[in-house]
Amino acid sequence: MKNTKGIRNLVFVVALFAFAVSANAQLVKKEDLMRAWKTMSDFNVGVAENMPEEQYAFTVDPIVRNFGDQMLHIAMANFLMATNLKADEEEANLELKSKSAIIAELKRSNEYVAKALEKITIEELGEEINMFDGSKGSRFRMHLGLMDHMTHTRGISISYLRAKGIAPPDYVGW
Repeated sequence: MKNTKGIRNLVFVVALFAFAVSANAQLVKKEDLMRAWKTMSDFNVGVAENMPEEQYAFTVDPIVRNFGDQMLHIAMANFLMATNLKADEEEANLELKSKSAIIAELKRSNEYVAKALEKITIEELGEEINMFDGSKGSRFRMHLGLMDHMTHTRGISISYLRAKGIAPPDYVGW
């Protein structure tokens, strides 16, 4: 009986150790980041495509960006923040006005981030860098910030669609 209890304890400790090792082995998978990025990027493009061209200058208030500028703001942030994923520096063209040109720039910025994610290693994502607020954080944290920024700005853009009586694309979880 005493021997059975010892074996159960040993099995428990081995199982706990195996779980700890596997849990720490790779919590972040590059494929997951790339899939999430593609889904989010495609959703942004869908939002941009749903707004009619004549409404790209629409804003809910003169003190905030119009719809077209919201889309360009996403592109600008993609280019800016992806440099922290070790991408070569590139800038968005913020002077664009037509729907087709803005969507093309948005797609270009999405692809820019996707290529950076493709090249970077999981180890490099863990490297510490200077964040925009002066604090230190990982490249992964910066990428999460980029995704959060994209979601925030898209949310604002969806409210512009709704204000014009236009339905946004159906949400697709990532």
